[in-house]
Amino acid sequence: MDKNKFWIICAKTISIINSIFWGIVLLYYSLKFPENILMKILLFTEIIIFLIIFFALIYKNKFILISATIFLFINSILSITDEIGTLDLISLALSLILFGNVIILLIKWNKKPL
Repeated sequence: MDKNKFWIICAKTISIINSIFWGIVLLYYSLKFPENILMKILLFTEIIIFLIIFFALIYKNKFILISATIFLFINSILSITDEIGTLDLISLALSLILFGNVIILLIKWNKKPL
């Protein structure tokens, strides 16, 4: 298997896992705190962003992937700076794994044209 294809498959898999994770968190918070609309909007935004990353990996859109690295970096910092619980650690791990994969892909794609 081509090494680039391996990294693309890993990144796509992690982005889908991230979307599923945030979907479960959204469902949990919707049941636990039904009146908190802002939290639901933020969690839904996480799902959408990780799906956008997934499609950017399919179409090899460098602009969106560079934007995604910024988002993943900020997301990782926010996971550390608030109260650290189990969900924060899972989010941090998934974000850092995807961050690393996207960085590797961007470096490899800059060495040769798409």
